[in-house]
Amino acid sequence: MGLAGTYWWRFWAMKRKAQGLKPGRIVGRAARSEPVLNRATMLLLLLMRKVLLLVVLMAVMLPARAATKVQKCFQIRGRAVLRRGDGFFEIWHVGTSHFFFPADQKSADLVCHYFDCVSGDKQPALFGDFTVCPTKPYVPGAAQPVIVTKVEHPRVVAEWPPASSH
Repeated sequence: MGLAGTYWWRFWAMKRKAQGLKPGRIVGRAARSEPVLNRATMLLLLLMRKVLLLVVLMAVMLPARAATKVQKCFQIRGRAVLRRGDGFFEIWHVGTSHFFFPADQKSADLVCHYFDCVSGDKQPALFGDFTVCPTKPYVPGAAQPVIVTKVEHPRVVAEWPPASSH
């Protein structure tokens, strides 16, 4: 065999080892179920997996992005009600068929300052002048998310709808 044969054997053995196969075992390409990755590629994949996991965890742990205004703020005469059945917090623009809902917790807390939003015994309503700033464009027939910045002339009705209209 000579020196050239020995050199070829070492080269072939190193190549097989780099492919993740045993040097003495001959296996055809068709016998492998998946491509063999070298150590550098495996380390890169592990690093990418860790980075992806870190990005996902950061996205979950960060607070939701604050709602941004898309239209100018305006004042409406409205009625705010926290629906006890489904928990939907709506602000009806009096005289229209349009509804708004608080887009952030700060807006909900501002309205809840005037009546009890926690107790499930009654469903109070708050009538007043609301200064609202829409965070999404108007869509006919859909409730529009808003940031409530001010409530003026508040008047609370203890239970909505009133018992006389049942």
